[in-house]
Amino acid sequence: MADLTNQVILITGANRGQGKAMAEHLATLGAKVIVGARNLENAQEIA
Repeated sequence: MADLTNQVILITGANRGQGKAMAEHLATLGAKVIVGARNLENAQEIA
């Protein structure tokens, strides 16, 4: 897997589904992930 340490990635639509899954996966690879979501509670939970 790629090492994404010190990389910043913005994901919109990270409330659920593919966006949420991508955000979680990229974070495990070391990326700093910024999530955009319509629902504040969901965004805070993902963060």
